[in-house]
Amino acid sequence: MTESNRIEEVDISKGIGMVLVITGHLCVGAPLRNFIYSFHMPLFFVLSGFVYNIARARTRKAIQIKKILAEYIEWSGIYLMFDYIVRYGIEGTRTKHELWNEVVYTISFYGVSVLWFLSALTIGLAFVLFIGQKSEKFYLLWGGAYFIGAVCSKLVLLSEFKGVIVFAAVVRGIVAFSWISLGIGLQKVFLKIVHEDRKSVFKLALMWGVIFIVSNEAKPIEYSGLELGTPIISFVLGIMGSIATLCLAKFLSEIEILKHFLIVFGQNSVFIMATHQYLHINKLVEICVGFFIKTQMMKIVCEVIFLCAIEYILCVCRQRLRRIHN
Repeated sequence: MTESNRIEEVDISKGIGMVLVITGHLCVGAPLRNFIYSFHMPLFFVLSGFVYNIARARTRKAIQIKKILAEYIEWSGIYLMFDYIVRYGIEGTRTKHELWNEVVYTISFYGVSVLWFLSALTIGLAFVLFIGQKSEKFYLLWGGAYFIGAVCSKLVLLSEFKGVIVFAAVVRGIVAFSWISLGIGLQKVFLKIVHEDRKSVFKLALMWGVIFIVSNEAKPIEYSGLELGTPIISFVLGIMGSIATLCLAKFLSEIEILKHFLIVFGQNSVFIMATHQYLHINKLVEICVGFFIKTQMMKIVCEVIFLCAIEYILCVCRQRLRRIHN
């Protein structure tokens, strides 16, 4: 725990998750992509549930939801402005019809690009607020809402439902709610991991190995598109990946340089998620790296490193500006 009552291991876990998000959005091979996509989004929802203190006053919970909603509105505005000026005005890669569709996606809470995460998180937390203060076991049972979301996702993927984006947004919210509920229900398990001194490298490696093998044998998973693969398998992979990431965060918290870097990433996860791909930062890195390196594997590794370095610098500058403003 830090003095500000933030749990360091949670911030580090989010930081690990953001490095995986950046890696997954680059042109990586199917095995690595399947591995990352099997748990990286459930991880953020589960961690949101973990830190969503069920003893917290209802008004404070409502303020937290409003804050996430404000971020959704803010970044949606930035995205729409960027697309109008850059993609439509300068590049010519967007049509007026596509711009209008983005406005509809924003208003309907479907979300443009990665902003689907913020809309789903807002809906999921709203469900938790509606249910009210209950026991951890109660929320653990609500983790089963994932399978309700899985059934509804099949309807979304049917051709006659493809245009119903409001329905799709709600289904995403149900899926998010299930993971948030699991995060609340498994609070004691996660706290045990955070406070445990023993760290078994073998067990951690074994857990990651199982996730990698199973994720590549199962159907592909893509949460933004509501492709949940085989629900029971994707459900287990999401839980295992979240636990394994928290265990890895506990292990990496002993390495000061990595700890600092991942905490900065974790504390600015929404900013990194919103900026690293959509605003062409990744394209800038891709052009620069591609000019010097031609080997595909080395190119991807260097792109991940440089993109993470740029985002780190932007995050540090952003934090300093906030301190000056405050």
